Amino acid sequence: MIRETLRTLRETHPGWGPQTLRLELSKALGCKVETLPSRARIAAWLHEAQLTRGYQRPTTLEERLRPGGQPHPMKSGNWMHKGYNPSRG
Repeated sequence: MIRETLRTLRETHPGWGPQTLRLELSKALGCKVETLPSRARIAAWLHEAQLTRGYQRPTTLEERLRPGGQPHPMKSGNWMHKGYNPSRG
C-alpha cells in the first residue's frame, strides 16, 4: 500500500523529492512520519522504480542569449547610452 501511494504521489507531483513525499505520504495514510520508510529509503525506491529524473546540465551563455543572438541591453553596457545615470539610482 505504501509503494502504490508513493507511486501515485510521485506521478501526480513529479517535482516532489523524497522528503516531501514522505510527509505527504504520512498525511495520505494518516500515520506518523516516524513509522514510514526513511527519506533515503524512499529515494532509493524512486530510483529502483525509475521514477527519478536525469540530471539537467546548466544552460550555456549562448542558450541564454535573447532572440536574435543579442544580450539584454543592461548586460551589454548599452545602458550608458540610454540616459541611465547610476548616481541617480
